[in-house]
Amino acid sequence: MVNKYNGYILPSNYVLVSLDVVSLFSNVHLGICLTSIEVNWDRIRGCCSMSYDRFISIVEFLFNNTYFSFNGKLYQQPFGTPMGAKISPIIATYVMDYVLDSVIPLLSFQIPFIKKYVDDIILAIPNDKVDELLNTFNSYDPYIQFTIEREDGNWSVPFLDIRMIRENNNIKIDWYQKPTHSGRYLNYHSYHNNSTKVNLVKQTKNRVIKLSDPSSHTKNLQILQKLFISNAYPTPLVNKILFNTVQNEGTSPSFATNNADPDILSGNPVSDTPINKYFSLPYFSDITPGVNKDSEKC
Repeated sequence: MVNKYNGYILPSNYVLVSLDVVSLFSNVHLGICLTSIEVNWDRIRGCCSMSYDRFISIVEFLFNNTYFSFNGKLYQQPFGTPMGAKISPIIATYVMDYVLDSVIPLLSFQIPFIKKYVDDIILAIPNDKVDELLNTFNSYDPYIQFTIEREDGNWSVPFLDIRMIRENNNIKIDWYQKPTHSGRYLNYHSYHNNSTKVNLVKQTKNRVIKLSDPSSHTKNLQILQKLFISNAYPTPLVNKILFNTVQNEGTSPSFATNNADPDILSGNPVSDTPINKYFSLPYFSDITPGVNKDSEKC
């Protein structure tokens, strides 16, 4: 997203706004859930071996049979997606896609771009169409209601971990921290391997670089410098990592990935060949280095 929209040129008189659903999961009712499943069934059935009727009956059962206990009393959830169920985020995603596909054609203007993550949406609209946008979205379903955030005094709107800034109708993207951000990272004096702490600084730096325009890199690295020093990281170590190392052009920071088997994800037949399984052990300064050394000999 950053590479695609950093430097994006908006039409004249367009502004940035963001929409957020008020308590999405507790307001997704069974009716709109079933409609969104019906509309998207061609997509769903490719990943599902059961019939449409069986699938719908299971979803209805989950919606109508969610219970929890509190202070020794048993309660039934009468409305919203099932609390704690793995299917709830998936249902919410289909519902949001359905709402967007239904509402956008009702607007009287063109939207040059729109991005969604769960219940957070950012888009560009004509500066005199803000009220129409909000009213149209909130008129579609009485339970799925939206709030809107307009550009602040710096012509910017936050979206997840980035801030989109409109400068002469050009979009510039910068790293963003919410006002509630505590500034706390893994403390340097915590009982962890030093490589874990060093990698934390490196990966955070890579992430900040990736999420911001080059013109903001120096400013953001200085913010990181203060944050890590405030978490007891030695200043020489922080400065060496943040200011004396350069990420190779074209490379991306490495993050933990899903360990699921590719054959399972793709739906291909699973081989009978044994699959190596990995697990982690807690770090003990007197034991772990020796275990690592002995493991390398195997």
